[in-house]
Parts: sequence; C-alpha cells; structure tokens
Amino acid sequence: NTPGFEVVGDLQDAGVGAELLSYSNRLLVTTWGGENTAAALLQSNPIPPNGFTHEARARFKSVFNIADFEPDPIIAKAWLLGAIEVYEDKIYWGTMHPGAQAFTHLMMKHPSVLLSADEAVRKSHRQTHLFRTDLTDPDDPVTELLYGEERYWVYDNGHWRQKENLLGLSPLFGKSGYGNMFNEYTWTLKAYGESLYVGTFDISGPMQLFRRGIDCAITCFALESLAAETKADNEQP
Repeated sequence: NTPGFEVVGDLQDAGVGAELLSYSNRLLVTTWGGENTAAALLQSNPIPPNGFTHEARARFKSVFNIADFEPDPIIAKAWLLGAIEVYEDKIYWGTMHPGAQAFTHLMMKHPSVLLSADEAVRKSHRQTHLFRTDLTDPDDPVTELLYGEERYWVYDNGHWRQKENLLGLSPLFGKSGYGNMFNEYTWTLKAYGESLYVGTFDISGPMQLFRRGIDCAITCFALESLAAETKADNEQP
C-alpha cells in the first residue's frame, strides 16, 4: 500500500535480503536467512524486457547455501551474508558473523554449553569469509572459497570435534578474517580499476569501548573470551 511502489519479487522462506546486484540479466541477492533457512546467495530468473512487475515477478533459486558448507547445522543458522560485487566477470561475496551470535544459537539448543562457555565461545566463533562464484552457466554455478577454513569446530553429542567443511573446499588465498580473528564482517566490496577492494568490520575497536563500561551483556563476555585466546596465542614462544 505504499504509493509508488509495488512488490515485484519475494524471497519467501529464504529470509531477509542483504545486498543485491544485477548480473547477466538476472538479480543476485545475498541473504541473512530465515527462521528455518540458512543464509544463501540467490539468483533470479531472467529479467523480462520491461523489468519485473507485480504480474511478472522475480523468482529466486539458491546458488549457494551456507547449510551446505558449515558442518555444524546449528552454527550454520548464525551465518549472515553481506557484500557482493562483480569483478573480472565473477561474483565475489562475503559473510558476516555478529559477535556471540553463533554461541547464542548453540546455547539455545544446548544450554549445557554454559558450563564451558569460554570454550564454546571460541570454538563456535567464525570470522568473515570471502567466496567467488562463476556464473558463466547460470544453471551450473561454481563457487570457490578464497578466505576461510578447511575444518571447523563442531559441537557433536556434547563434545567438540573438528570436521571438514561439507563441500571439501580449501581456501585459495588465506584464513577467514583475512588473518585477523576479529574481522567479523566483509562490510563492502568494490571493484575499482584493476583491483577489488574489501572493507571489513574489525570488532577489536568497539571492544575497547565495551571494556570502558558499556553494558553489552553476552557480547562482552564473548569478546573477552576471544581476546583472552588471542593474548594466550601471542604469549606462546
């Protein structure tokens, strides 16, 4: 009922859309997932000559779903997708991991993790990832992991175990977070000239504000646990 606007597409149970762009006469959307759906990269049907309309709506299908990659099905629901950009005719897209969100998901399902919360925070934490998808054939997308991990900690029957990501992908360029465990978001991507620029959200800055007395509840606890782990790693000979 908003004057001047009409609904021309609906993600339905795929959840909330984050960013979108047009590529090869289709729309691409990164999502934050839905109540029962993990975050995903979606692709529309071809855009009609007069654009999508209320009568000729966009229909979306999944190109990549995080539930097909993250080996812990509970933590998979905590991933969000963010920035997306075209560079050298391929689609680059990043992920977002708000502090303590994975731990909160895990705690809601398994309250007993509170008994070892420090460990659970560290092992459920994920840093930002960067993926690249080739959509030369829109019906046969090929996705590569550029920055991420081969193996992740998974909470399995009350124990933590490391498992390979479900697609068996190896990062081509480096670890998640671009080597910084506090890089939680790939905030923006921009192709300029012959390069692709990446803007991130590094939580270690705001963490200093939290330490000065701002009440941030479970987020503060999670950040302090991660900071303690980083300090311990740095002090090792």
